[in-house]
Parts: sequence; C-alpha cells; structure tokens
Amino acid sequence: MIPAIMAGGRTAAGALEAILWILQRAGRRSGLFPNLPPPLPEQLSSLLTYGGAVVIDGRDWYAVRFAQPVPTVLDPDETAVVVVARQTAPARTWAFRSPDDRAPRTAERYVTRYDLTPTERFVTQGIEPLHVGFELSVFDDLEVLKD
Repeated sequence: MIPAIMAGGRTAAGALEAILWILQRAGRRSGLFPNLPPPLPEQLSSLLTYGGAVVIDGRDWYAVRFAQPVPTVLDPDETAVVVVARQTAPARTWAFRSPDDRAPRTAERYVTRYDLTPTERFVTQGIEPLHVGFELSVFDDLEVLKD
C-alpha cells in the first residue's frame, strides 16, 4: 500500500502521517479510548467555528453546520448557522444564530434535518453525513444543550 501511495507523489513519511491520522480518528470515534476527545468538528464548539457545511448523525440526534446562515422553521425571521436536534424524550431542537451564540433558540420538538428551512426542504441534501457513535452529551462540550 505504501509504494502505491508514494507513486502518487507522497513521501513515505507523508504516507505514514496520513495513515496515523486515520487510525487516530478511528480510535477516537470508536469510543474505546474515552480519555481522547472527539476529533474536529465532532464537538459543538468546533462545529460552531467550522467554515464549511457538515451534517453529523449521532445516536438519536443530529447536528447541521450550514456554510452560510439560513432561516429556519423555528423562527423564519432569524437565521441559524448550526442546528442540533435530539429525537429522544424530551425531544428538542436548538438553533445557533452565530458561532459565538451560547443561548440558542430552543424548540420543544424534534425537527428533522429535511424540514429545517421554511422554503428549501432539502437544504442538507448532498452533504455527506458524518456518522458518530457517541451520545449528545459527549458532543456538547459547551454544555448549552440542556432540557
């Protein structure tokens, strides 16, 4: 495998670095090493400051980071950059209006990621979801996703 990677213009050190990065990310996401924090952007603080569009699917929850602020069904007059929703009881949906928002708009219901915006039903279509195996409490490093 390494000679094939090196044939593509990478050095052996670069190839090993890429392999180690993949293994480190897999180790963090596996949950086998609880002392390791989840990799970026798999924490709320990182997702808020992330520059691109991301969909994270967790256990009975999801988070969406839009590339640009969008109006949401929670309040069509305000825009959000990140939406987090929990499907399990009590169901909640949180909309963060800016990367430094620590008091998100909250709805006491679950809004699917396909119904987030009032006008564009499939705003998250085409964004490859990142599947994670951890609970919402692990994702919420800012401790703002409260009942």
